[in-house]
Amino acid sequence: MPRIPDHREIAATAARAATSVPGVAALTSRPADRLRPPAAPGVRIQSRDAATRTDLEISLAVRMGHPATAVARQVRVAVIESLHADHPRVWATDVTVSVTVTAIV
Repeated sequence: MPRIPDHREIAATAARAATSVPGVAALTSRPADRLRPPAAPGVRIQSRDAATRTDLEISLAVRMGHPATAVARQVRVAVIESLHADHPRVWATDVTVSVTVTAIV
């Protein structure tokens, strides 16, 4: 049975997937990150019920000339597919990914 990855591993996978999407300039932090630092810059993970549900919040900046909503959708798909490929145990739980575009640069 594969071991369950910790939040840092999940966050690193999500960060790699998000930054690989064309149009993503960088992952960004939010003001709330000063109070509780995320597992990786721009990636916050909330385990609602560790065995059945995990929520990921991705904050990023989009490059000028790329449609922000399309980039956000592509990031969401890339993160879910990457988690499925790298951490099948996580995929067995209900994983939600929300993407917030904090800037267009």
